[in-house]
Amino acid sequence: MSQWQSGIKIIDTILRFLWPIGVFRDASRGSKLERAAAYRHNRAARRCLPNYVNNCMLATALLAVAGISLEDVHILSIAILCWILVTSILSAIAVLSAIYLVLCTWES
Repeated sequence: MSQWQSGIKIIDTILRFLWPIGVFRDASRGSKLERAAAYRHNRAARRCLPNYVNNCMLATALLAVAGISLEDVHILSIAILCWILVTSILSAIAVLSAIYLVLCTWES
């Protein structure tokens, strides 16, 4: 395995840890029965969302500590990258929480 492939594998693992893209189905396509089945699947799969929110909070805390530490030793370019990632992950937490609330409250 080349270095490029191993780097892609690491990025893929991080994304699967933070974002549940493969867990849910598209409920906007197909016939009415297919959309209803996809929505029922998504409602059943919503139980995993709090775990992803916890994973995102853990990553946010680690990146914030890294950003503070890097600012202290004056490595500002990487510290700025850490803070940009913290902001992005906080946005993901908001999206995951909204999806969870929608799936908990809306009936099919």
